[in-house]
Amino acid sequence: YTGCTVPSALKPPNCSDDGSYTLNISSNGDAYVVHADLCAGTNDWCVDSEGISRNPSAAVGASDTACGS
Repeated sequence: YTGCTVPSALKPPNCSDDGSYTLNISSNGDAYVVHADLCAGTNDWCVDSEGISRNPSAAVGASDTACGS
């Protein structure tokens, strides 16, 4: 996954949330996680290279490469 890029913000027009996200890629490039602040409400969304896609119960840490719990 080395060389992956995403937009500087995931904020659609008329969104009150900040549209921020975290993208972590493992040092050897074989795993990734993206944790984004969604526009609707206070929910977040997490997607990772293990196939997980869900609303996480916690933010992604600086060295995490999976969505966690």
